[in-house]
Amino acid sequence: MKIFNKILSKIKTAWSLLFFAMKGADNVIFGHTDDNGNTILERHDTAGGVYNDLLEQKVTQEVEELRDKNYRVLREADLYNTDDIGLIMDTDGNISEFKHDGRLTKKTKHKLKLQVPVYDSENAIIVQDNRIYENRNGGITSLYAYDTTLDVYRDGIIPRFYIEKFVTKIVIREHNIENKAYVDLYVPSEASQFGKIDAMLIANIYRMWSSNNYRSDITDIIGLEFISNKAWGTEDLFQYKFKSPSLVDIKIFDGHFVLVFDCEIDIFGKYLPEKFKTTALDKKYMEKAPKSDIFKVEPNNFKKKTFLK
Repeated sequence: MKIFNKILSKIKTAWSLLFFAMKGADNVIFGHTDDNGNTILERHDTAGGVYNDLLEQKVTQEVEELRDKNYRVLREADLYNTDDIGLIMDTDGNISEFKHDGRLTKKTKHKLKLQVPVYDSENAIIVQDNRIYENRNGGITSLYAYDTTLDVYRDGIIPRFYIEKFVTKIVIREHNIENKAYVDLYVPSEASQFGKIDAMLIANIYRMWSSNNYRSDITDIIGLEFISNKAWGTEDLFQYKFKSPSLVDIKIFDGHFVLVFDCEIDIFGKYLPEKFKTTALDKKYMEKAPKSDIFKVEPNNFKKKTFLK
């Protein structure tokens, strides 16, 4: 029971900080308002303030601690599913009531796994959606060209197709050899009706698959890298880098060609914001120093709290 109360307290703290940051951002963007709802013009870049340091891009202790705190809050908040949480706001924009605040649940691999069809899912370690957003400007010639989370390294070769622009999903699977992993790149196996580039790419991969001849400039690469973003099996902002990838198999699964690369692990799960961690903030948490921006999660507190004076 003590562990449950400790976790619940931690959740409430992260939740409070999240709404504090959101309210603060609103005040910076829209400014404070008077009784008639008109925006009051204010300066937030007061001398010596942390916001002035941010505007001038000064790296002070306060700036470092603020950045470190934000990363910690985002990392903690991402561990929980808040889909059932609702907010009721009054006409003044103040939070008047939380709906279903007792339904905050920890994310589980099982629930996410049911929603992500993956080849050889029992051995899957990480599943990353590679599509940041669809590039609709080139939609007529290439429906499957995306802005991508995947970086592919080549040895000076200019390929006919940059395959990372067509990969919809990246899956890391276990290997039977230490310090190695299988990296699966998912490419759609069907072209769009008006697609030209994606149709040619798919035709090339189909030829490789049907002939069992995997030599191609499309897959002639020397390294793969991505940073996790809303992935299954890992938290956000973790770096994964693989070297010496060798295409060893092509499978057809769930409307995709699955290009299986046998890779050596270069970096596996390096938390990038760790370099921003401050010993000063660690000391404050350890000593339980007063933190004016942390308060109990109660609707009335959001009305009483003064933001960004």
